[in-house]
Amino acid sequence: MLRYSLGELITRVRNEFALSESVAINDFIKDKINEALLWIVRQNNGRYNWLLKEASLDTAEYTEANFEFTKGSRTATLLSGTVTPRAIIIYGSNHYLVTAVDGTTVTLGSQFLDDTVIDTEYTADVATMYFQLPENFIALETSHQVSDLSGCVLTGYDNQRFQFMRRRVQATAVMDRIYTILPDPIEEESGTQWLAIWPPYDSVDTVHYSYYAMPEALSSIADECPLPLMDRTALLYATLWFVAVSKGFDRSVIYRDIALNDVAKLRQAAEQDDTVQFEDAGSLTLDLSGTRDTDISRDTDYTPSIV
Repeated sequence: MLRYSLGELITRVRNEFALSESVAINDFIKDKINEALLWIVRQNNGRYNWLLKEASLDTAEYTEANFEFTKGSRTATLLSGTVTPRAIIIYGSNHYLVTAVDGTTVTLGSQFLDDTVIDTEYTADVATMYFQLPENFIALETSHQVSDLSGCVLTGYDNQRFQFMRRRVQATAVMDRIYTILPDPIEEESGTQWLAIWPPYDSVDTVHYSYYAMPEALSSIADECPLPLMDRTALLYATLWFVAVSKGFDRSVIYRDIALNDVAKLRQAAEQDDTVQFEDAGSLTLDLSGTRDTDISRDTDYTPSIV
């Protein structure tokens, strides 16, 4: 039985169109296979159980640092202790994001200027609330609980609601922890995704979560796509469609219709699975535009790249 490894797919596509075997042809087909795989992922916004992974992150306890604050300035002088970018400074009943650290000069978020601060030395708690998610992160799967070792289940909110609740609740307040997913809090254009937890943990713990992961590109001839074995014909026919369009071969519409039908079955199976949440609180909508230099669309008018 074919397992539709990269090597098998290349051979099947090459034979379908009677293409000669060469490094250039094989590389061309490989590119179309990976383009087709991304297209399949995009059809359900990445929410397939075969893309689910388990992960965890370690929290940190509060540390103390001594600062010299100056009224009207976003910078403070670090007199003792350790501070890193994205840390949270708990100053009285307020909390401020550290946006940069240069030696002993600590830059705080613009909110710092909105509060009344006098020239003073202050010993503040330093907390961690932002945790970088894996590079292949698509979205959280929240029907699997986001929880820590103490048994606390975190509640997810969209970013706007999360920030509203965070502003109203002190970092030291006793409340159920909440989370959201957001871009890098100090470098939004970095393309990384971060898990924000509030209130910050004041002790070491481990938070467990499940997430949908972007599949790796197939590169070795033995590599197999992540689709269930019985569903891998979807990748074959999507590839045949893309190759036919790129080379101007006949039957591209036939291949397209078979691929769309196969992917519709994949979506239907995912929608019937109770563990899949399509509008997860605290999850981002997958945007694959431009991913791996490929513009991917969900509609049937998608045109494979002609290269």
